[in-house]
Amino acid sequence: MFTEKDSPPTMWSKTLVEDLTAMEDRPWASWSAGRPITPAKVARLLAAFGIHSHQIRDGTKSAKGYTLASFADAWTRYLAPDP
Repeated sequence: MFTEKDSPPTMWSKTLVEDLTAMEDRPWASWSAGRPITPAKVARLLAAFGIHSHQIRDGTKSAKGYTLASFADAWTRYLAPDP
């Protein structure tokens, strides 16, 4: 998600869920009994990798979200390097 958005330093949970559920070839849009995955479920799944949401501010707006840096360790551990 971060790389498809030109690597923003932060992403709100709501935006992450919207991007996940828009992926037609993935299960996120019908995650639980045909319903889309929720920000709370994403948070629980990511917590297993040590990734936790934080309060993110963008101007006058504030919401829970993730930092790009919080994914770095998990990506290094679990993703194969680019060829």
